Amino acid sequence: MKKHTTFAAAALAIVSLVGMPAAAHAVAADLTTVAVTVNDAPPTNMEQNDIVDVVTHGPIAQFGRARHVLYTSWSSQSLQLQGSGAFDADDNPNGLTYPEGWTLEYSTDGKTWSETAPADLTTVIAVRASGDVSTKGRGIFETTTVAEPVVTGTSFSGSGAGDGYNVGFGNGYVLNVWHHNTALNVECHLMSGENCPTYIKNVTGYQTAMASTVHVDKATNKVYTAVRQTSSGDVGFYCLDYSDLASIVNCTTPFVSLADVAAGGTNYEYRGSNTSQEGTKIWTIDTTVGSLLCFDIATSDACTGGHNGFVIGSAGGAYDGKMKARVHVTNNKVFFTVNNTMGCYDIATISLCGNPDSTPIAIPAAPIVDSAINANRHVPVPVQNTDGSFRGACDIDSQLCIDGDGATTTMPTGLAAHWTANPANNYIAGQNSQSFAITESKMYYGGIETGDRWSKDLICWDYSTDALCAGFDGAGRGITKFYTADIDPDNPGCVWVNQDSGQIIPLNAETGEVGCASGDAIVELPYAGVVPRMGCDSDGRVISWEDIQLNLNGVSSSDVAISILDDNGAEVADWQDVAVDSTGYLDMSGLTVAESSTTPSIQIVGLNGVTLEELELITGIVTFEAEEPEFCFALQAITNCPDESVNN
Repeated sequence: MKKHTTFAAAALAIVSLVGMPAAAHAVAADLTTVAVTVNDAPPTNMEQNDIVDVVTHGPIAQFGRARHVLYTSWSSQSLQLQGSGAFDADDNPNGLTYPEGWTLEYSTDGKTWSETAPADLTTVIAVRASGDVSTKGRGIFETTTVAEPVVTGTSFSGSGAGDGYNVGFGNGYVLNVWHHNTALNVECHLMSGENCPTYIKNVTGYQTAMASTVHVDKATNKVYTAVRQTSSGDVGFYCLDYSDLASIVNCTTPFVSLADVAAGGTNYEYRGSNTSQEGTKIWTIDTTVGSLLCFDIATSDACTGGHNGFVIGSAGGAYDGKMKARVHVTNNKVFFTVNNTMGCYDIATISLCGNPDSTPIAIPAAPIVDSAINANRHVPVPVQNTDGSFRGACDIDSQLCIDGDGATTTMPTGLAAHWTANPANNYIAGQNSQSFAITESKMYYGGIETGDRWSKDLICWDYSTDALCAGFDGAGRGITKFYTADIDPDNPGCVWVNQDSGQIIPLNAETGEVGCASGDAIVELPYAGVVPRMGCDSDGRVISWEDIQLNLNGVSSSDVAISILDDNGAEVADWQDVAVDSTGYLDMSGLTVAESSTTPSIQIVGLNGVTLEELELITGIVTFEAEEPEFCFALQAITNCPDESVNN
């Protein structure tokens, strides 16, 4: 009968910690201790097939930088390694746990080492983990970390396809309003991409247009969008107060009527144009009579002085709001299309630009498949000369343009050639009033029409070179059904795309890559670099904080501050915008781990106009107390003496 084979646990492993100094003042390491359990019990005896959990603990008594090695060996006749690679509870439960950032190696002879585990783990007789460590005494670690830009969440999943339309930027949140909808639905996301406490604010009794542009006054947290009141038929603006994201309320006067369009029918999807804002005034078009409508957020009322209701053309047909009426305000001029004409309104003179000689010019309808609504129209796009001066606004399809005096001009040569060879998407421009974004000399717009009628990329045009933007690639970024591009006014380095798929995507305005740096100049020292896990248990990643020393690399200490966020991204009270001293030093001993968590984000905030590029040159040395290095893995007991008891 086959006997159980037992082993004395004390003879299982040979373990050592080797300190290889990287600095002259480094001293020898302390002795290593070993803890072994057998099937989670104290190691008295063990039987064949028992699992042996080994913890190699390596205290460090050195000062300064040194390379350390945790090493364990065993007899392959008695024990066998259970797994390889780094431990992961879900994907690699038999893996080995060792300090973050260290190198794991295997040996089959105790002399030669490889980072690749052999296919047959029974041949392994030793493992080791090695890494560089800087210490200031027993359990006190220093880490030097390079700052990284804080990046906006890569994408925002909306509530469903067709929710539209543009992106409005609030104080730490972004909004969009569902378009061509029978109710006013305002959708809210935090900059991180998470839903706001009030995810969707629903207001019944009001319809939204195809181009349901949302406008945010960040000074007051008031949010405005053009609507049609169902009960009266009036068109105007609805106002909501977003001061408390958990409790969205109506403004004192929620709805302000700008025009009675009851005679125009009940479907605002067809009758309402897009809207455009400059300063405190928001402009749109009443297609039932062919006039401009103007709302002033400074007074929360219709614009005074003759702006609201100014006639710019004749009454349109049933589809004209959806297909033909477009407006864009720039340089104190309102460029518009109404029916099949394009013109310019001078806000300063309350008249057509160059009045009386600026009768709107005729522009042809852009051809589409649906002959009944053969009138697709893009928003008049403002164009610049290469020196940055304003050139005028153009109808994209016909390439007819007018300047700020209402006189005809030409589209820049390069842009005209580009759109001739790569026609902009007329179909979606008409059906969904797609729109562009402009910041300084660059314009962002949807690409060509594809097989399913949608644009699936974003182009960037640089007016200063009259060519596509160098280094920008807006293809393959998750854009499937383009609606609008919008620039965050507080962060012009980020262009946001909204689309019919229900996903909002922030793109780097220079490269087109998904994700943007934060609107404020903020960099962070990532926790994996600040407090790499040394022990096998993540709870010991940091026990207490001591200090941080910034290497400012030319940035003035008065131009930076430290902010700390916990592992959920929440601000730690009393640790926001904390000043460093003249050398870049900050005492952190008053910060508890209970407040910060073991994986905080230590952010460096730029003040007084410091740029992101300047902040990215900063490095930080963080000193903290943590659990000392450990190496944890499992072995299985085996035997080559099947019929004998063995006691070592």
